[in-house]
Amino acid sequence: MLGKTNILFVSKNDASEAQIVQEKILTASSGKIVKIEFLNDLVFAYTDAGVLYGTDVKTMDYIRKDGENLTATHFIYHGGKYYCCNANQSMQEKGIIYATEDFSAYEEIVIEENILLDTRNEAKFIVSGIFKDSRGRIVVMVRRMQENAVTIQLVLHIFDTFEGLSEAEIVTCDKPNISEDQSLTCYNVLLKDRIFTSYGYVCSLAGKSYVGPETLLYAHDYFFRLNTDTTNKDNPLASVYRSFDGINWAKELNVDIEAYPQCYIFPVSGKICLTYLDTQKRCFANLAGGVGKVGNSANETFELDIPERIYTAAEDYEGNAYLGCSGGIINKISLDTDGTTKLPEVQLIKTLAAKQALVQAKQYTDEKVAELKAYLDHSAGQQ
Repeated sequence: MLGKTNILFVSKNDASEAQIVQEKILTASSGKIVKIEFLNDLVFAYTDAGVLYGTDVKTMDYIRKDGENLTATHFIYHGGKYYCCNANQSMQEKGIIYATEDFSAYEEIVIEENILLDTRNEAKFIVSGIFKDSRGRIVVMVRRMQENAVTIQLVLHIFDTFEGLSEAEIVTCDKPNISEDQSLTCYNVLLKDRIFTSYGYVCSLAGKSYVGPETLLYAHDYFFRLNTDTTNKDNPLASVYRSFDGINWAKELNVDIEAYPQCYIFPVSGKICLTYLDTQKRCFANLAGGVGKVGNSANETFELDIPERIYTAAEDYEGNAYLGCSGGIINKISLDTDGTTKLPEVQLIKTLAAKQALVQAKQYTDEKVAELKAYLDHSAGQQ
């Protein structure tokens, strides 16, 4: 049986010594990678079938709980333990999160239950996110709904330690329509002490809410979004907008790029990378040295091998970018500014891999032929 092979690609710009090094990593998942994050020297990759984790992207395996893959949408690390919740579950009798030290034993922690609300109308809950703010405080977002479906609230529990959970500050979001959104899922993130929900809402930790972008990208302390004009289906264009607070937006001038479906913005090695497709549907990476230069045609541009759909991006502690894609693929992107990385051509790599497979197949066949010959010789000797 052949093991999985990770493939390296090097893309070089003729006008520069710099080059992009791309590594395609096949995970244990066959679905889409919707979120990647790094916590306490571990990497977590959230997939349709559960959460993968490990000390390295190449060695991840599924987190298990009660004999099954753990389904979770958020993790934090605090006080020697990992805490998680599942924002995709249905309404429950209690709003709960789980704590674990080693991913083998789990402690259930109740954030909310019916005793906190009007007992005349039994309530149900979903924990829609768990985060840590800029002060290191724990923020748990709970969506609560009473059974008559009239009262719906989105509340934030803010506290310093889980020992002080009973004394948490409880903030109620000022606009109920945010909590009415059924899709408060794993795309909820806390950035700059604001919670950005999946479908275009922003909620401050003081409970003040705003209408935000449906698609949010973040790099170098700025928020980005892409407005796509699909009038021309053969050549849709996207305009890039940026914001410091995620609420007020300004358009990047003279940046209109072929966008669908591969346009994405992420940080890598101190730069801001914008990926896009050309008219031949080839994927390119445009590297900007500053926030105001994102997508500029004068930036260094490199070709990438990413036919997959990009769903998420994360940067590790060394500045490498990881793109979570369809098909269970993670594309690791790094920038080699000295141009010292030298690798064989992709076709050569594929040829060598094919030759290796043939050698292994031939070796297997020879072994089986030898076993058959020995068996026939032995049988003939007995006759």
